[in-house]
Amino acid sequence: MMRIGILTALFCLASPHLAHAQAPKPTVIFQKTRVDPKAIAAVDEMMGRYKELHSYSSKCEVTLEKAEKWSQKERSAMSLSATVAFERPSKLRLEGKQAKGTFLLVNDGKETHIVNPNNVGIWAQRPQSSPIGLWADFSRSNVALPAGAPLPIDGGWQEVGTAPMSEGYMFRPEALLNERDQMVEAAFGADETVEGQECRVVQMSTDYGAENVIKSRLWIAKSDGLLRRIERDFGAGGRGLIMIENLSDIRPNPELPAETWNFTPPADSKPTERIPDPYPATLGLKIKMGDPLPVFSQDDINDEVVELNPEGGGVTLLYFFFVNLAGADSASLQRLQNALGKQGLQVIGCAGDSQRKRIQELIAKNKLSFPVYFDEKAYQNKLITAVGVG
Repeated sequence: MMRIGILTALFCLASPHLAHAQAPKPTVIFQKTRVDPKAIAAVDEMMGRYKELHSYSSKCEVTLEKAEKWSQKERSAMSLSATVAFERPSKLRLEGKQAKGTFLLVNDGKETHIVNPNNVGIWAQRPQSSPIGLWADFSRSNVALPAGAPLPIDGGWQEVGTAPMSEGYMFRPEALLNERDQMVEAAFGADETVEGQECRVVQMSTDYGAENVIKSRLWIAKSDGLLRRIERDFGAGGRGLIMIENLSDIRPNPELPAETWNFTPPADSKPTERIPDPYPATLGLKIKMGDPLPVFSQDDINDEVVELNPEGGGVTLLYFFFVNLAGADSASLQRLQNALGKQGLQVIGCAGDSQRKRIQELIAKNKLSFPVYFDEKAYQNKLITAVGVG
């Protein structure tokens, strides 16, 4: 779910929505033998079907179950109803409602326009990047992935106003296959009927390390091979939350009218290049791009000294994370450091977690050689204070 942001060198922020997550209870750790290649192939086939489409439109509704441990504000940000339409190679309209108001993203092939209900009086307008693709744009870096995802998008989901836990998977199920090395279960469930469509059900479990297994189910219509429902059970690391997206009124390859891509600015509002970052954790950063790094010295989880040296050469990356979100990113950072060498890239991890064992299991699983500072009070330490994250 998390993606790497940029600060001084590179800087990664874990989602503040999980900052108060309870310590995960033990869960069943599945064996790799429970990964059925045919189930993986079924999801790949579905993604191939989306890539074949020239155009698409549908309605979608995201609902929550077992969300009692989340605040009303958090629940409101994750529940939504919307319509989506795209036309290749570069047109998209995503329009919907949350408790706070209406959100809108329009790519007309030349420009991107965004309305966020949390920012009244402004709307975003900028040249559309090309090619466009899905990207959970936590860094505001406007990175674009190659076209081919089921819903192309330019602009972070945060800019639109949707919650981070919905952006990563609910609108782009191919993300579930991006971390196959952490997939510990993939199998077919019994066929079910959704919206009058007979569907194959694929269930998957992804082990993000340290007793945190997230379960997913996809309902794929036999008639057209497209998704009708996706369910994500975030387990103990997500405070028991289950998120469900239902898709309806699906039209593959429709003739979309030209006015689909029109944008009318809200009354009494003015344009800006980007919607301000809504995450409080990033609003109070004390150091900015180009600023010197703070001096920091502390023992890491292996009782070896972790030091930040402002005078050192190369690039320093400060990686703040929670275990249940760090599986793929930590492995990617290790591969990057291996490629560049420790002199070219210094990575320092800071794990905000309550259990040392879970951090150690993550380090062992991903063979992490960079130092990791264990912060059992979840981001209450000198480095956090110096940087301003929290």
